Amino acid sequence: YRFTGREGQRIEILLEADDFDTYVVLYREEGGAPVRLDENDDASGTNSRLLHTLDSPGPYLIEVRGFSQMAEGAYT
Repeated sequence: YRFTGREGQRIEILLEADDFDTYVVLYREEGGAPVRLDENDDASGTNSRLLHTLDSPGPYLIEVRGFSQMAEGAYT
């Protein structure tokens, strides 16, 4: 998921799944390869929760996936 963030903006990402262990990563897009800013895979049980305050305006990318490369199933 891509979005344009504001400096000082607080974001919360909650990723839930019953079928697999979730993993969420926040990136800043800076023209080249995205820069990893934060990640979480262990909020509670198989769920992930990421809280982050953006330090600059611009484009950001949120990656959601399973912790294991073989993970499959529904998530919210």
